[in-house]
Amino acid sequence: IDKGQFRAAHAILERALQSGNHNPETYFFLSKTKAAFGDLEGAIAAARRAVEIEPRNAAAAPNSPTSP
Repeated sequence: IDKGQFRAAHAILERALQSGNHNPETYFFLSKTKAAFGDLEGAIAAARRAVEIEPRNAAAAPNSPTSP
């Protein structure tokens, strides 16, 4: 996500969740947008949800060397 596009990305990710898209990547990227806005508690909660959904998904692990 480019720095200038965090607001748009955040809105898209929230809409995706509202429409039932609960895959770990959605939560992972939502955690990045929340962190960019200073919502660290929300960022941690979203990252944890990503790992809960798919614990073995390296992209969902916030400090994984393979995370985007």
